[in-house]
Amino acid sequence: MTQKFIEDIPSPWWIRTILVKIFRYLRKTKWGRYVIFEIKNRSHLGFTSKIHKKAVHDLRSLAVAQMNNASDDLIMHKFQDIANSFRDVMAEILEIAPKELHCTIKIFVENNKKDPREYEVFTLVRSEDEENYWHGRTLEYGSSHAHLVGENSSFAALLGISDRKNDWSSNAYSCFVANGLDKCKNYDSSGKNWDGHYTSTAVFPIRFKFSNEPLPQIVGFVTFDAKTSVFGKYNIFSYSEPTEYHNSINASSFYHVGGILADLLYPPLNVYTI
Repeated sequence: MTQKFIEDIPSPWWIRTILVKIFRYLRKTKWGRYVIFEIKNRSHLGFTSKIHKKAVHDLRSLAVAQMNNASDDLIMHKFQDIANSFRDVMAEILEIAPKELHCTIKIFVENNKKDPREYEVFTLVRSEDEENYWHGRTLEYGSSHAHLVGENSSFAALLGISDRKNDWSSNAYSCFVANGLDKCKNYDSSGKNWDGHYTSTAVFPIRFKFSNEPLPQIVGFVTFDAKTSVFGKYNIFSYSEPTEYHNSINASSFYHVGGILADLLYPPLNVYTI
């Protein structure tokens, strides 16, 4: 059964207009504001609870461990917890079971290469597969299993450079989202047998823009893979203009959630040393 998303469900313009007018009227009365508050409170509770009690708490635990100069093993364990909590938070937003998402935190291999296409990215940690849902997927870790930015569409698009099939240099994207990748001829990936493991992905840059620099500093990526098209109607390859893609995905809650999670990772990853 194909999952339906709010953005995909057609509705006459007049229904939307009526709903907007009803909510505007309710906001003018005390009891109306209370009703709207209760609706929002209940609809947001699952997400806010998970991002607070899981993701934020795990990030705080990592920060404390780094401040206390904890062992490398403990630091890696904290990053593992974060990958699991990020997966759970995103799954809550997408209304799917956590096992159906695979989250990774990736960072760059330190090198002196000047061509961004030759930058190398490797997986620091992955979310755990407690139910063996991802059985058969090669679980690569560390710099010995690094991948070139120029051979992967998601990394190249977020850095604003070319991969082997696309030229992303006109714009550095803030998020890479694509569904139906098993049928997409433009998607470039150096991952081994990737199309046998996932068909949709959402990738967010871990970055920060300093006031004296023209572009943000990217230290890594947060990725979410799924075997089915869980990211609604969004597909970066379906848009001819970057602005059109950005405006469309900007109306999606999972885009902002992914951005929040990636932004929260910048401080601990910026001080992390291999």
